[in-house]
Amino acid sequence: MISRNIPRRGNDAFLKVSGRRVLLGNSPLYLTGLNLGGWLMPEGYILHAPNRGVRFFREQFIRQRGAAELTALERSFRDNFIQEDDFSRIKGLGVNSIRLPFHYGLIETKPYQYSKEGVRYLDHAIRWAKAQ
Repeated sequence: MISRNIPRRGNDAFLKVSGRRVLLGNSPLYLTGLNLGGWLMPEGYILHAPNRGVRFFREQFIRQRGAAELTALERSFRDNFIQEDDFSRIKGLGVNSIRLPFHYGLIETKPYQYSKEGVRYLDHAIRWAKAQ
């Protein structure tokens, strides 16, 4: 996601690389970014837990607390860890790009079956970034 001062249409809307420089049109662009890792891509170190694959965490949690508790935890975490206000604070830092990693399971729950709720989180992030 790129800041508002970058054109959104036409050939100049695409970033290019020339040597070690990123260009917007013919002008150098200096990206200052922020990573929203841990929000939509569960990473154990964020929770001070072993950094194992998502599958292992989910299996162990379900064994100990049940599937309904896991669903409630994941929903609560995603709804509260990053919110619209955070994008305003990010803008205040002078950031002009955001890295938004997400686990494919957020949107594809089974092969060719997609979660509207999962896509909704990505839509929120894009909308919030555009607003800032």
